[in-house]
Amino acid sequence: MEIYDVLKNTGLTIAEAKIYIALLKLGSSRAGSIILESALQSSVVYNGINSLITKGLIGYTDKGKKKIFTAIDPAHLIDIVDERKRAVEEAIPTLNALVKLSGQQQDVFVLDSKVGVKRVFNDILRTLKKGDEQLVMGVSVTHSGLGTFIRDWDKRRVRMKITKKIVAPKEEAEWIEYYKNQPLTSVRLSKELHDMNLTINIYGNKTAILLWGNTPVSILIERKGITDNFRKYFNVIWNTSRENY
Repeated sequence: MEIYDVLKNTGLTIAEAKIYIALLKLGSSRAGSIILESALQSSVVYNGINSLITKGLIGYTDKGKKKIFTAIDPAHLIDIVDERKRAVEEAIPTLNALVKLSGQQQDVFVLDSKVGVKRVFNDILRTLKKGDEQLVMGVSVTHSGLGTFIRDWDKRRVRMKITKKIVAPKEEAEWIEYYKNQPLTSVRLSKELHDMNLTINIYGNKTAILLWGNTPVSILIERKGITDNFRKYFNVIWNTSRENY
């Protein structure tokens, strides 16, 4: 992910990100130097500087009739992210109340792209608690580009002491070997499963079906009856599978 994308995720516009980075490179500078370094129009730079001052990411001192601007320590970006997170958390009860008022609460969601996959994995950690269990059928057989994310996510799962059972086709050696070496993880191989490039995650009252590929698709089902049936099916496959074939 490019640095501009990272800064956008904190709530900055592209112009604000360019101005902030320009100031980090330049050190304390006047607006003219920032305009040259950022390659933005002067009006955009002046508006961006004022916005970044309001956000607490730029400070300034008066030197004669000119202002000297300085970028605040990038560590303060974490404070901005935390504030945005708290604002969202505080808004969730109100948003949930609106859903209940509508009487049309959705229980099946389709999420496109890699971002959707990340949403599903993060939902697993929000849903499960210490000692709970995640059940998985199948593993990805394509290079989705999410391998690093999934491995980092799995470390978080282990720290939260969430157990994991995986039943997979015996052909998928790379991921199987990885999971066999992870704590709180049990792996069995099944002759009943084949390389479908599909993963079913069962957790709490939810089932997430991940269709892998360059643009993966996630189907999240929040329905207890359906999830109970998937869990029963998992147990049937698990009980007829082995650690090695």
